Amino acid sequence: MLKNYLKIALRALRKEKVYAGINIFGLALGLAVCLMILLYVRAELSYDRFHEQAERTYRIVRQEADLPASVTPGAPLAPALEQTFPEVEHATRLFRFWFTPLVSRGDEGFYERDLLFTDPAFFDVFDFPLVAGDPATALDAPFSILLTETTARKYFGAADPLGQTLLVNAEHMFTVTGVLADPPRTSHFRFDFLAPLASAEAVMGWPGALEEWGLGAFATYLVLPTGTDPAAFDRKLVDFARRQHGDETAFRYTLQPLTDIHLHSAYGGELEANSDVRYVWMLAGLALMILLLACINYMNLATARFARRAREVGVRKAMGAARRQLVAQFLGESLLMAGVALLGGLALLELLLVGFEGLMGERLAFSYRDDAVFVVLAVGLALAAGLAAGSYPAFYLSAFRPSAVLKGGVGGPRRAPLRAALVVAQYAMAVVLLAGTGIIYRQLDYVQTKRLGFEKEHVLVVPVRDEQVKARPDAARAAFLHLPDVTHAASTTSLPGTEFPGTTDVQRAGAIDPEPFRMAMAWGDADYLETLGMRLVAGRTFSEDRPADVQESVLLNETATRQFGFATPEEALGEPLAFWGQTRTVVGVVEDFHYASLREPIGPLLVMPELSQAFGLVLRLRTDDLPAALARVETAWETLSTAQPFTYSFLDDDLAGLYDADVRWGRLIGSAALFALLIATLGLFGLASFAAQQRTKEIGIRKVLGASAARIALLLSGDFTRLVVVAFVVGTPLALFAAQRWLDGFAYRVTLAQCAGVFVAAGGVALLIAGLTVSLQALRAARADPVESLRYE
Repeated sequence: MLKNYLKIALRALRKEKVYAGINIFGLALGLAVCLMILLYVRAELSYDRFHEQAERTYRIVRQEADLPASVTPGAPLAPALEQTFPEVEHATRLFRFWFTPLVSRGDEGFYERDLLFTDPAFFDVFDFPLVAGDPATALDAPFSILLTETTARKYFGAADPLGQTLLVNAEHMFTVTGVLADPPRTSHFRFDFLAPLASAEAVMGWPGALEEWGLGAFATYLVLPTGTDPAAFDRKLVDFARRQHGDETAFRYTLQPLTDIHLHSAYGGELEANSDVRYVWMLAGLALMILLLACINYMNLATARFARRAREVGVRKAMGAARRQLVAQFLGESLLMAGVALLGGLALLELLLVGFEGLMGERLAFSYRDDAVFVVLAVGLALAAGLAAGSYPAFYLSAFRPSAVLKGGVGGPRRAPLRAALVVAQYAMAVVLLAGTGIIYRQLDYVQTKRLGFEKEHVLVVPVRDEQVKARPDAARAAFLHLPDVTHAASTTSLPGTEFPGTTDVQRAGAIDPEPFRMAMAWGDADYLETLGMRLVAGRTFSEDRPADVQESVLLNETATRQFGFATPEEALGEPLAFWGQTRTVVGVVEDFHYASLREPIGPLLVMPELSQAFGLVLRLRTDDLPAALARVETAWETLSTAQPFTYSFLDDDLAGLYDADVRWGRLIGSAALFALLIATLGLFGLASFAAQQRTKEIGIRKVLGASAARIALLLSGDFTRLVVVAFVVGTPLALFAAQRWLDGFAYRVTLAQCAGVFVAAGGVALLIAGLTVSLQALRAARADPVESLRYE
């Protein structure tokens, strides 16, 4: 019997090649896209779970008053917790510089962002295996350093790196004591180098930094015993904070599970940009939505062909076939088609993964041999798709009464409310995805063109690592200011859009019962504001003609003056502020500018004079010949430093990098929208073709009676056009809801009213593609010879 069912199924597929091709390709594409997205979702959900102690490892989150929480407490916290709480089995810290250090070997050097400083207990907390060296001693020596395998090949080629040396910032010599396997992509922090914290103070030039509670820059991790209640330990941390800092309401610590970091964390000081669990569930829903679209295509086309199969059902039932046999036959056809689609889908998946890597900048690797979960998932999805797609046609067709079918009593093809509903559902999904993509790019355009409170265009950023150049900021600026392409130059450690070096508690020294406020800090010299195009709203900026400014003066932004209770910026001028055990006077108030991404509201900011050292230079250019200008700037740099190679970036590019993750999500959702639209259009193509085929005689009669081809095409396409319009009406509120939820993640965002054109465009694209698809089929039928049409069947 099974052999007979197979023969019938294959015969049906050969007879209806277009129908079979549309269904198989649609299912294959749906399976491929679904599997690709689910691979990505699985990777996102598996972050940090490769560590053996992952389920009992926690990171410390620091909350100060009403400020946003951060994950970079002071360096003394980890040893203090180990001494205070016996249940802390291990504790370790991670520190990354806010500037990019220069790492060199011989005459070759590179700026390396992924240099992390940590404790020897690092390997007691995390499972990053060493392929060379001893994890028990590799980080014991102050100036030892570990490399990943890729980094070791980069600096030493095929040579053994153990015992070799690397120079950091052209001054500090580190000895290689180990080589680690490259960290998996599912780690919430990346690194190319690991060095002991004991050497961090020397490299950063900040003696005693590891004893400073106020220097919030050290991610802190704890391993607690199995069965520890995190809430109970959090309560202990409340008492600890009160004893350590005094006021428990202004300062507290809490635990965050290691496995929650990647998807549930957007705190200040994150080592890497994390993802969002909402995106992950949205992607999972998107994967199933696309697979559902492919299944809807099958259901639509199978039920649309019911008239021809209805006679088959009637004859077989009259010959004694039971309903369960018919159900088995139709489900078997569906599963056969799903099996063929699975093979095609796996081939398409290989192509899609190449495109995914280019789209998202990440590689999704899997192996059919070693990844049994993926194989089961792929086969399971194909079976589920085959059963879901074939269930309705199977039970619907098998229910026909033989007498009614053979007498022609079964309803015609236009009596298909379910089919219409499925077409509406398909195009409503496509409208939601198209509109969502448009909203993402509209918001990204907004954040990239919004006035930020400074001028980001034509600003060149040059990092300074050479200690001799750092010590002579005036000479460094002068070397560039004589160039015809450079209009302004300033030295600074703080640029908008970067992680500022830290925060500090500041209070009004002249107030009664002054309340301290936690504020972000920036450093810039006398030309800092003018070079970046910032505007003073009151007072003056720092001046090289006033040497006392270095020790006595400070600038505030407008938000800080309001926080201190000043009615106007002018009232803040001359106010003494106390912090770091010193008192400084407010000499100017700068207009609020966005020193973080537009996801965050502008907070209070303190600007300190940077007149003693130049950790970075910013140059404002005025030129139409950028390559020539850069060549002249490089030549000027070479007169300043022979130890540090010339590197640069443009400030507007650096700021655009803040939204790289959103750009990638926009690309992914946009690609999914195109796939969804393609799958929906395939189904509509098949339905339009079948509708035209079913009305062949009607078309012939209308042509004989004088109807034009355009009139007939309009008649045939009208029903489908109305369905797409209904889909737009249904999909728009869903798109509005989803867009609003996503935009809520930005403190500064476009309004939905400003995006009305996006929704109209999404509906227009869907209607245009659907209209063209149906019209092509309708015109083809309308141009057929009426004699042949009247001979049909």
